Amino acid sequence: MKQWKGLLKKEWIAMKGWVYSLLTASVFLIFVLPFTLYVMLGATFMAMMPFLVFLVVFTPGLLLLVSLGKETVRPDVWLHSPASVFKLFGAKVFIAGGTGAVQLFISSLLLIVQLSVLNETAGFVFNSRFLFDGSFTFLALFYISLILMCYGLLFRVTYIVIRPYTKVLTGPVMIGLVFLAFWVTDVVTKSAVYKKIANFGPFGTLQERRYYVDEAEGSYFWLGGSSFYVGEIVLNVGFIALLFVTAAILFEKKVRL
Repeated sequence: MKQWKGLLKKEWIAMKGWVYSLLTASVFLIFVLPFTLYVMLGATFMAMMPFLVFLVVFTPGLLLLVSLGKETVRPDVWLHSPASVFKLFGAKVFIAGGTGAVQLFISSLLLIVQLSVLNETAGFVFNSRFLFDGSFTFLALFYISLILMCYGLLFRVTYIVIRPYTKVLTGPVMIGLVFLAFWVTDVVTKSAVYKKIANFGPFGTLQERRYYVDEAEGSYFWLGGSSFYVGEIVLNVGFIALLFVTAAILFEKKVRL
């Protein structure tokens, strides 16, 4: 535990400036800017939602890549730590993922406050069905952010590994590898075996719904229908772990060579 505490403390000291900046950006996008636009122009917050979603989804990946970039200046010194490469990477993933979770929590609270204060017609805010649907939506966004974070980690490590060999062709090669990775992922997820495992153990369903923010303006939240399965969750967790482990091993072998 002392080793974990030391790694997390080191990571927090190195990244707290980025963490505070990204959390501040969330508050600005979800509350300050929409409130200002509402007061000055009478505009609703809906136009800002894509920017908020973009920020929330990419925050963990951005933090992790910045943190890894700080270590790649002297990776041999970083890996000289008595901690395993999995702990070294794990501390970074924990801070990055934790920041994403906190960001989602703060954003959801500010969203509720804003809908309650600025959009008096949004009476659905404290509706139990909306809170339930909204919670699953935010969890889905968090899951997507973790997938993108681990993809980003693997691609960054792959770039570091192949750069001495591919040199000026590294950029085009990486683009090709990115397309290849997503193509393989698409093929696997569409296979009969994957679908059979993913559809095992259904335990919940979300129905397609619309929640009107302002019926006069026609602005609304739209939540698509979806079903949840134990098998799909197990596969998703395993996939995230596979990306993380692969990136950690590749990085360690590259530095040790």
